[in-house]
Amino acid sequence: DLPLGLHNEDQEIVRSRTARCRAAGDENIHAHSRARPEVAELAATAHFFELGAAAGAHVHPVHLSSRRGFELAARYRAEGFRATGETCIHYLWFDPDRDGDRLGALMKVNPPIRPGQIEPIWQALLAGEIAFVSSDHAGWGLEAKLDRPLFAAGAGIPGLATLVPTFFTVAAARVADPWRLLADYVCARPARFFGLDRKGVIAVGADADLMVLRREPDVWHHARAHDEVGWGPYDGATFDVRVAATLQRGA
Repeated sequence: DLPLGLHNEDQEIVRSRTARCRAAGDENIHAHSRARPEVAELAATAHFFELGAAAGAHVHPVHLSSRRGFELAARYRAEGFRATGETCIHYLWFDPDRDGDRLGALMKVNPPIRPGQIEPIWQALLAGEIAFVSSDHAGWGLEAKLDRPLFAAGAGIPGLATLVPTFFTVAAARVADPWRLLADYVCARPARFFGLDRKGVIAVGADADLMVLRREPDVWHHARAHDEVGWGPYDGATFDVRVAATLQRGA
């Protein structure tokens, strides 16, 4: 009964499209989505859901980058199968049309951050189609990102230290109660999903794992993080909230 998570992209499509882009000299962050098109993700997602349906398993794509994947999951759930999916905070924050020229490979992740998907994914979240929101934290050093062709750069970004303030900031721009949405999608939902009964809630008997947040503008620099990576694509961004203190099991 454990959920089975999968990075979902059809590699035959990815290899073919990547070779086509390279042959054309089309190798920048804007080509990343063309090399790993949405159909590659959706084909693998549908394949995964159908295998799960046949096996009676709970299947869960771990980073859906467009709303269509969540619509597929909802269809399988409506037919009685166990199908869920999560998205990552960078899909709700970045758009290559707006941020690609500035960040380049610093915003390279797989599946790609696709143009024009922030609002559709946000609508899927508000519709309850998304299981929870994660960071997909990757601890690449800058040497894996810079001074190399886009397709040779490491895929993934540091996101763990910024998950709470980035989610709160995008939520505050869209809903009246970003606090409740943050507690639900970043705390309660993932704890329930992974069977961590003592986590994700403020309740008698639960571990006293708490964050104290202060509602004030906060310009982020990754040197403040504790992951030893030393960089992040959110550097210079202004968040609407700051983590003022944390408690782990009450300490």
